[in-house]
Amino acid sequence: MLAKLSGSNVDWSWTSQSDWSGSCKSKNQSPIDIVQANSVETANMRIYLNYKANSVANAKFNGHEIVVSGEFGQLIHQLEVGERRFSAKEIRFKFPSEHSLDGTQLDGEMVVRHTSSNGNEAFVSIFLKEVSDGEAEHNIFVEALDPLSWTFDSGKSARCDGRPDIAKIVKGNIQVNYPKSFYWYQGSITEPPCTTPVFRYVMKKAVEIGTTQFQSLKSHSFNAAEEASGNIRSVQNAVGRMIYSHSDQAVNCQLQSTKIMEGASYEVAKVAATKAKEWGGKWIKAEQKLNSYAVKIYLNRLLMVQLILFLFQTSVSS
Repeated sequence: MLAKLSGSNVDWSWTSQSDWSGSCKSKNQSPIDIVQANSVETANMRIYLNYKANSVANAKFNGHEIVVSGEFGQLIHQLEVGERRFSAKEIRFKFPSEHSLDGTQLDGEMVVRHTSSNGNEAFVSIFLKEVSDGEAEHNIFVEALDPLSWTFDSGKSARCDGRPDIAKIVKGNIQVNYPKSFYWYQGSITEPPCTTPVFRYVMKKAVEIGTTQFQSLKSHSFNAAEEASGNIRSVQNAVGRMIYSHSDQAVNCQLQSTKIMEGASYEVAKVAATKAKEWGGKWIKAEQKLNSYAVKIYLNRLLMVQLILFLFQTSVSS
């Protein structure tokens, strides 16, 4: 099948990648094979995936694959100095994965396309792993996408009434439970016109999806009868490129909060005990002084009474 992609002025197909021209022949192309041992670990940057269902999404075939469009939230790339913000606009599914790790492709790859206010683009890739239905919980994100309603008719779009929330690609909320460990490099869009440069983020953790939902996504994301090899671009040369790696060191917030509270309780008790001892000591000293003063007053009064009695007796005898 040959079809034009928005932004491209040439016809192309996944099976004729050697014929792609223009920027597709330039350097710094994507996808790449990520050799984990060659990546540069850095703690000076992190990303925040502020994904949420902001609008009703629509799934439409663009002649090559299904594109799910909508407002899906934000990606915030925090650097050592400043930050970059991107809005999530599109979701696509690749089978098998476009990126590979140490020469190994995974079962699939979900790609979220983002744009910034000044027109820059960023892509977040999340690896997908097919497991038996009993090994993975039912994925409510995939359910909301409703792949069974997708069609390869370019003139029609399917309305995703379930309001798909990328945050629910994993159990719970991606911001809480999904480790934000990732690889980052500057690459390109993986189809004509192969625009560069764009930011590419590849999450380290793969999301497991039960085979029923996985196969539903796979069979409806692209037309296998037309693209037998899949809807992916072949791996590009990464020699000479810096591939950065960030490992999320965050701990479970609830456990951390418990530890903090336990530590705080201990410190409060410690301070209270110290104060009690201190004030207790002062109170004892004060009480001792008061008692001593009271004894002195008592003795003085006793002497005064005795003196009065003595003077009275003296006056009577005289």
